[in-house]
Amino acid sequence: MSDNIPFELQSEIMKRLPAESLIRFRSVCKSWKSLIHSSDFIAGYRGQQHLIVSPFSLLLMKHTSKV
Repeated sequence: MSDNIPFELQSEIMKRLPAESLIRFRSVCKSWKSLIHSSDFIAGYRGQQHLIVSPFSLLLMKHTSKV
């Protein structure tokens, strides 16, 4: 799979996954392990995680907002 998907896209996809999944994915292949342990990925992951909002929060925001 990693040969078919560009490395940059793999990184962007992984940034949106839960940390528990990333822990398991470290053992998939060496390139994923290197990516997950890189300082650039870790910084990007932390930045991305605060942007992810649960579906329930979106529902609540939509319900309480005045349009």
